[in-house]
Amino acid sequence: MTDITAFPAIQDVLVSGDNVREFTATEAITKGMVVGFAATGVSDAVVPMDATAGETAVGVAITTAAITKIVKVACIGCVVKMANADDTTAIDAGDYVEQNDNAVQGTVSAVAVAAITGAVGTGHYGVVGIAEADIAGGSYGNVRIEPLYTFQANNA
Repeated sequence: MTDITAFPAIQDVLVSGDNVREFTATEAITKGMVVGFAATGVSDAVVPMDATAGETAVGVAITTAAITKIVKVACIGCVVKMANADDTTAIDAGDYVEQNDNAVQGTVSAVAVAAITGAVGTGHYGVVGIAEADIAGGSYGNVRIEPLYTFQANNA
């Protein structure tokens, strides 16, 4: 995996849907970034997502916002364009996408499900949505926002 090094300029982020909310940006946010509540969540305030423990995605920014300014966010059920965090590996249509640990915040990658081993599961995935189309490495594409937080089952 080769991480992208800059967030792409995404025009017309919102493809369909009208479930749009307003939040306060507590970090600078670029339209198209996956955003959500920080690990030390503040009421009605969002930050760009990465793989920070305890962060929870709520949607995708459809406007750009400076710190302390209002950002419009497409939420559950909307279809938006999201940026692939990987420069070389595609995301397939039908893949669940998750918050990514790329230094370029607000990007996604295909969910990498860990094998269940019999030990108590500790892995978790900040699922953001489901890719509706193939998304080439280093590009962006349509994803239906369906955020959820899952844990590996304890089958011990």
